Amino acid sequence: MNAQREKPHDTAEAIESLVVHEADGQTGSFEQWVVARELHRFLALSKDLFGWIEEAIDAGGFQQSRDFIPVPDECGAISPDYHLGLDMALFMALNEYSGRGQQAARYIDARRRRYETGRRAGRICPIENLT
Repeated sequence: MNAQREKPHDTAEAIESLVVHEADGQTGSFEQWVVARELHRFLALSKDLFGWIEEAIDAGGFQQSRDFIPVPDECGAISPDYHLGLDMALFMALNEYSGRGQQAARYIDARRRRYETGRRAGRICPIENLT
């Protein structure tokens, strides 16, 4: 038996760390995004964050400002993180071919659908109990 297999409650608690953020005026054209480091941590990847992002950019044809944004630190320098648009975050989660990848993809997709439903109705629905 795999000693690293997670217990179901561990995964439920971990999904709480994967936040789909909504527009705050700081993220360009993104209405919703995921912090790359949070997604990387949730997926429990052994590969390095930047290599993982570079692979996704190459494989998915993603472009800066359209699909992801480097995050500046307090001094204005680019910090080692990115805001990922939901299409890119969904692509990255699905390409991990793991239970956590599928869980993250379902969570991201559910958040996006609920947000879009609220937007079409002229309001944003609160997100609760998606896990």
